Amino acid sequence: MIKCRAFAILILLALLSLPCGCGSETRLSRLPLHGTVKMPNGEQLNGLITFLPAEGQSGPSANAKLDQGKYEFDRENGPTVGPHTVKIRRVVSRADSLEAMRAKQQPQVNGQEWTLSADLTDNGQYVQDFTINK
Repeated sequence: MIKCRAFAILILLALLSLPCGCGSETRLSRLPLHGTVKMPNGEQLNGLITFLPAEGQSGPSANAKLDQGKYEFDRENGPTVGPHTVKIRRVVSRADSLEAMRAKQQPQVNGQEWTLSADLTDNGQYVQDFTINK
């Protein structure tokens, strides 16, 4: 009985000494990125911005809200270092559409989408601005 218990303790200690592979060395470092998305006419864009690893690259995607043309990520939800495909999608609220119709202006089109690219580096400068050319 004592031999079995001692053997079980030795096995448990051996298992605990094995690296689990979940340390910070194996995690991809995310960037606290922020920036602006500008339209050629100065319009403040509301919607979503998504950073997807470029074709052939691996890693998580990163999504953020665009509010008055500005977005922000932190180290928990930001994109990783490397080339990315960037998707920008306009989201128009119902209130904004109604306001444009009352002012007899052309309402913004909901769901317009643009695809851009960015090659992100961890150089301490975490700003990435985009200009959309219609």
